[in-house]
Amino acid sequence: MNNLPEGPLQDTLFNYHKSFGQLIWFIAVLRIANRWIDGAPVPVPTLTAFERQASHVVHILLYVLIFVLPILGYLGTGAYPAPLTFFFFDMPNIVPAFMKNEATSGNLLFAHKVAGITLTVLVSLHIAAALFHALIKKDGVLARMTGNAG
Repeated sequence: MNNLPEGPLQDTLFNYHKSFGQLIWFIAVLRIANRWIDGAPVPVPTLTAFERQASHVVHILLYVLIFVLPILGYLGTGAYPAPLTFFFFDMPNIVPAFMKNEATSGNLLFAHKVAGITLTVLVSLHIAAALFHALIKKDGVLARMTGNAG
């Protein structure tokens, strides 16, 4: 979006980006609370030790990034300062005054970008692993992930 010329289209896309980011953060908080209350499912017995460990690490990283990514975006935007909106509603800017400068904003938004790229890579690995289990191992992991396990 930064490559778009400044103007109404870029503003609209940034506003939707920020709004959907906040919505995803709220859903992620609910999901993390649900996971904390219900606990993690027992690993499928057919998983190797490496697969169990990789699954555990990737899931932790996914949850951390899904939680932290929108916070970095909010802080980076609030430090700029750019308008903080949720769809068509103004949001309060609770970023502390000492953080409100271009350098801090740039650093936070860079961290937001790196976290976003990392999340994209991890989601891609997660999808690849799910397809591996569905198409090659045929061990029911994908069915379990989608709630279709018998």
